[in-house]
Amino acid sequence: MSPLNARAEIVATFIDSLTLEEYHGLCNRNLPQHRGITISPDTGVDLGTIFHCSGDPLKEIPFLQSMQAPLFSDWTTVGGGAGTREVMHNGWTRFQSGDVINNALYHSIISFPRQHTWLSQANHIFRHLNITSNFEDYVVVDGIAFYLNISQPNGDPPEGFLFLCPTEDFRTSSSSLRWPACAAYWSLDPFGIARLGPKDATRLGFPPFELLTRVEGYSWDASVYEGLRQFHQAKGFDPYSQDVARNLGHSLCQLSPQVGALFAHVDGDDVGADSDVSTYRESENLDDSNSNADSASHRNEADMSVLWWPWKFLMTIKLVLILFALFGFHVHF
Repeated sequence: MSPLNARAEIVATFIDSLTLEEYHGLCNRNLPQHRGITISPDTGVDLGTIFHCSGDPLKEIPFLQSMQAPLFSDWTTVGGGAGTREVMHNGWTRFQSGDVINNALYHSIISFPRQHTWLSQANHIFRHLNITSNFEDYVVVDGIAFYLNISQPNGDPPEGFLFLCPTEDFRTSSSSLRWPACAAYWSLDPFGIARLGPKDATRLGFPPFELLTRVEGYSWDASVYEGLRQFHQAKGFDPYSQDVARNLGHSLCQLSPQVGALFAHVDGDDVGADSDVSTYRESENLDDSNSNADSASHRNEADMSVLWWPWKFLMTIKLVLILFALFGFHVHF
């Protein structure tokens, strides 16, 4: 047996010994790809959703409840820290105009989605939505950054102040965020009481604002989802059901009728769709009859899939370096 095959056999044996939680943890920690997309400021984003990063508006799938409340950062300049930042008594943040002109400011929100909940039932969701390709384009949202860009004015604006709204104003619900109607304004008043409207600010020489939203998260490619399917099947579960999620005590995501229509063409011509999607709802009591029917309809296909060992050999290419690095071994191929 060649050294590579021997090491593949070791890793295959190691994979066989893993529990569901351990395998999901391995996929979550070591096999994700970081993804990001810039979207229109008019588009709202739900923390913990799965989005299809094929364009704007986003196509969202389920809501994955966070384990803790999201973290909101303060407004800051890009690459520059606080500067003349001062938080006012009403919660608005003030910067002197000279610090922010020809610059950008941002604040971010970090969430803590339960990726294990997604990994335990992703193949069930993909099967329901007839998604068969481009799996790496489905991203678990774990952060959003809101950018306010300020260009260099043509003339010399007067000394003034930029006021930015409290970051909590971006929250439209417990888990949804978007730019508020008034996120920033210029003022000659250090207390911000006398606001300058867009026309007055432009007349005085203050530059306009450009708003951007950046969504960040992690995705997994087809080999990881195939690995999950094979692993769940080898552990005695129907990989296209929610039995694994149910066994682990995860919340079950139930499809609404709207989401099927939204993703009807996602693997064909990627036509536009409404961004007003209420795609999933958390359900602790999904009707078992749906799961049983789904299990029966796919049992023959699952029984004919005998790719477990070939798949494990391919997965060793990704896992062997990770595992040997964790245990302090040196690998020489």
